[in-house]
Amino acid sequence: ILASVACRIASSLGPDSAALMEAGRILGANALFNAVPSVPAFRVSPTAFRNSLIRQNGQLPMSVPHPHHCGERGLRMLGESDGSHIFSCPCLGGQIYPHDEVKFVLAHLIRQSGATSTVPLAEVLVPLRSGGEWYADIQYMDQFTGQTFVIDVSIVNTDSASEVRRGGGATGSVDEALRRREREKRALPAARDIIDQEGPQTCFNPFVMSSSGGFGPAARAFLKTLYATARRTGHWVMASGQPQIDVTWNTLFASNYWNMRLSMACTVTSAEVVGRLLVRDFNKNLVTHSERRQAPRDPNFSAFGWESLAVGRDGGSAV
Repeated sequence: ILASVACRIASSLGPDSAALMEAGRILGANALFNAVPSVPAFRVSPTAFRNSLIRQNGQLPMSVPHPHHCGERGLRMLGESDGSHIFSCPCLGGQIYPHDEVKFVLAHLIRQSGATSTVPLAEVLVPLRSGGEWYADIQYMDQFTGQTFVIDVSIVNTDSASEVRRGGGATGSVDEALRRREREKRALPAARDIIDQEGPQTCFNPFVMSSSGGFGPAARAFLKTLYATARRTGHWVMASGQPQIDVTWNTLFASNYWNMRLSMACTVTSAEVVGRLLVRDFNKNLVTHSERRQAPRDPNFSAFGWESLAVGRDGGSAV
């Protein structure tokens, strides 16, 4: 009944709003807003909370038009149609930081579930049959089944202009976007090589998440396996099975705690970077005196040192 009601509501909305609603229906999405900040893992800076809330509501964290300094692409003016770029801009770690935070939290979950006795290694070299090399985000062997898991973490910006145009907020569009990324990952030559070479004892897992913190189908299946292991090994109840972890009243079981940690690793880390991007844009967009010099580009350079004045060097501007 609830699903049918959600479908009717989504059908009456515009593409952007419908896409946000679809993203929120995925398991794990927007878990930040259920977090109780009584332990360090769930404490969020005011800026990150603000940016997360704004993004969840389909708004932009800045007024438009907005002059955005986008690395090697230079200065670009963001408007209503492409303002969401600020959420997926790769500058200042906008893409790699959320990816790595998810990767590290997932590694701890694998250990805490009892699947391994140590935290799995990240960025593991995987020799390929073709002679090339590929690095897995995480690789480990389950200490009970002997199965080897090769994990490739990926985050899909489901609220980007291209994804909204592609899905249009249709029912299932966000889940399909996550499935599409999974298919792309499995189609990689490295993934096919790993599967063909190692056989059924090796599992290649594309751990795909949405930018709202939701889990793709393969990620959900993998988490289900880990939580089954946690139940079997006595790690399901956090207080008794994982006593070294600080928990809150709504994270008493492994799935509650680690789903929230993974979701926040994705969303909060991204929100922190967005805040830094906006600060950088503010600082670089200040209006300066057209005839006055700026600080030299090289911090080792003295703009008014005797050698500089003698040879007429100015060291170049830092901006």
